[in-house]
Amino acid sequence: MVGLAGPAGLPSVVCRRRLDLAPGRLRPDLYHAARALDLDQAAGLVRAGTEAAAAAAERAVHDLVSELAAAGARAPVSAVLTGKVRMPTALQAILASHALLHAAEGALFREALMAASEASGMRVSAIPEREVRRLAGTALELASEVLDERLGAMGRAAGPPWRQDEKLAALAAWTALAGEEFRRAG
Repeated sequence: MVGLAGPAGLPSVVCRRRLDLAPGRLRPDLYHAARALDLDQAAGLVRAGTEAAAAAAERAVHDLVSELAAAGARAPVSAVLTGKVRMPTALQAILASHALLHAAEGALFREALMAASEASGMRVSAIPEREVRRLAGTALELASEVLDERLGAMGRAAGPPWRQDEKLAALAAWTALAGEEFRRAG
């Protein structure tokens, strides 16, 4: 999770943190664990995991919003990177496919973050992870080299480490911030 503030032309990283949306004894590979159970038990485990992830996401988003406020920034928009897999609604179908187990786990945590962001009063921008670089370049009207240069400057100012997941989160947040500025101006 990366919190940005400032103008969309070159915002700064105010805060960043790794999220644990599978707190306590909850396994992050929730659907993998559910696969070993009968369908009723699996549904109960998924329901409990979804509730725990939602509570953890609410705490994480609240903490991020508080940290931004302490730095004099507000959080009008949240960006969540998404995947491309369409999830079946039937738990049995998810449990039958190893690829869908992974996709469902990612979707569970993304949905928890989106719901927590909306509950905090933010507009949520869902950005496909595979498209974030292209969308950022378009929204910010920056060539790829300039985008990389500014993203690198953002990371240097934030300090090490500047991991790939943080870069992607920053690109998504930056894209959403640019869209928010455009929305307010228009």
